[in-house]
Amino acid sequence: MTVQEIVALMQRHLVALMIVVAVAAGVAYALKRTPMTYQESGTVAFTVTKSATNPNPYASSSDALIDAAGIITLMVMSPQGQQQVRAAGGAGAFDAALVNNYNLQFPLYNQPYVTVTAASTNPADVQRTFIEVTQMLYHDLSAQQAEAHVPTADRIAAHMVADTGTVTQPGSSKRTFAGLLVLMIVAAFSVAIFLDRHRIRLRGVPWFRQTDRPRRPARLAIGADRGGPSR
Repeated sequence: MTVQEIVALMQRHLVALMIVVAVAAGVAYALKRTPMTYQESGTVAFTVTKSATNPNPYASSSDALIDAAGIITLMVMSPQGQQQVRAAGGAGAFDAALVNNYNLQFPLYNQPYVTVTAASTNPADVQRTFIEVTQMLYHDLSAQQAEAHVPTADRIAAHMVADTGTVTQPGSSKRTFAGLLVLMIVAAFSVAIFLDRHRIRLRGVPWFRQTDRPRRPARLAIGADRGGPSR
């Protein structure tokens, strides 16, 4: 298709082209008005103290550590735990989950690691929420072991091993607008080609009535309607 043919195609369907451009402009404006989202993520490791003189019973297998990490995670993400985070000043969205080393359909939790994530449009809320969630995780772990009268030397500990800090969520506005521009061009061509191949005929529309159809001349005599000569 030559440039002249493309220009002629767009001129034949200028209204449809303007509608596509208007929709794309509206989407671009909505994306531009969307506030920036910040996020902080970290990994909490559950470990035990290894000692040759006083061996820790949990050090022989990681299953106990994984079970403890899973239980504490459920406590933090329970409705009561979420209410405590909110009451402590955590205003952002947050999540805590065991590290899945496979996929959602076939999860594999084979390491005592918990990922803590907080997100918000306010970076201060992100940092405050992340701190409150991690502190609650540490507190619940310590409280559960104290309630079970676990000796101090045999207790499971939790500590942060990786923290991204407060960062903007991945994504580039330039790539987003470039992709939107490509989609607009593709949509404009698709709509123009579709309308060019499927012309709308109003005569085929049931509710349309053609008003410019020429009318038959009226009969001058009633006898002409009956087939006989008029007298």
